[in-house]
Amino acid sequence: MAGEKVKLSRAERLDAQEQAALRKIDEIRDKRAMLKVAGDDRKIADRKKFVIGAVVLAGVAKGEKSAINALEWIKGRLTEPRDKKLFGLDLTDAEIVALEFGDRKRSGTGDSGG
Repeated sequence: MAGEKVKLSRAERLDAQEQAALRKIDEIRDKRAMLKVAGDDRKIADRKKFVIGAVVLAGVAKGEKSAINALEWIKGRLTEPRDKKLFGLDLTDAEIVALEFGDRKRSGTGDSGG
């Protein structure tokens, strides 16, 4: 009989709730596993960047021409003011202001506008 509600016993309702909760737990575990994989991928990518940078800087310190060329190539592609500052590159006035504003914002001393 379509549209007729079937009355479940208290035990059946609890069983249904338990099954729903177990499905939700499984979903959460699956999501957590996916996040871990993504986090591991990020760690590997960050480690590669670190190693490449260390190798280039070690070569620059030894005066190796290919490392010096690589560093100059990298410097020519930096666009973020904080990255330019890190490598001692000249900043525009706008970049200096952006850096100062960013530093105040991170430290919590910036003007809230209110």
